Amino acid sequence: MALKKALFSSKVVYMIYKKLVLILLVLVVIGSGLFIWSKYKPSGLPVKILVNKNRGLNSDQQKIYTDKIKQAEKYLETIKPTASGANLEKANTYVFIGQQYFGLGQLEKSKKMYAQALSIDSKNEQALAGLGLTFLDAEDFVEAGKIYEQITEINPKNFNAWINLIQLRQKEGAGTGDIDYLYKNALEKTGNYIDIVTKYAQFQEQVGNIQSAIELWQQAETLNSSNAPVYQAEIIRLKALKK
Repeated sequence: MALKKALFSSKVVYMIYKKLVLILLVLVVIGSGLFIWSKYKPSGLPVKILVNKNRGLNSDQQKIYTDKIKQAEKYLETIKPTASGANLEKANTYVFIGQQYFGLGQLEKSKKMYAQALSIDSKNEQALAGLGLTFLDAEDFVEAGKIYEQITEINPKNFNAWINLIQLRQKEGAGTGDIDYLYKNALEKTGNYIDIVTKYAQFQEQVGNIQSAIELWQQAETLNSSNAPVYQAEIIRLKALKK
């Protein structure tokens, strides 16, 4: 009798053990899935609703924008889904509508139109640039920074995105080393685009690296000789500071 009880107890313990192991495995799978999802989930737009801006437009000026929106919406209805280039045409039309809403100061609607374009073409630079500008206008600098990072990944030669990203990082209080790294990266990716060279020269002066600033203005002179007098004036001024 005692043996039967012992065997029964062993079976119960074993069954409980199996259940606990199964539960643990399920929890591990769920936890792993949540981790993977959180790491690789597609980036969506923030839930935060953007506040509209008053552009100070009169009724006639507003009508120009609203008429363009209506025309574009009607045009969307004429695009046949099976037609060649239909998706690109739709995406570009949503970008156009987003631009009109931005002009009206209706930032939330503008954001939604750019999002609609990106749902069709996730690498549409016009849509991303418009969305970045919309976030900037709404003073949502964190989201704007994310957009400009995305643009530089899609098209490393996009100098405007680099400039906007660097300015945002400066606004956020990034360290000198981080800003310096961004400038060097931007120069490499854009092939020493002139506007980035000159802004980098200004930055080097601000942080006290006068010789580096002089060398950058000299580089600018080589890259854009038509504007040499302006760059020479900066070089002369900086050399005087060193004395």
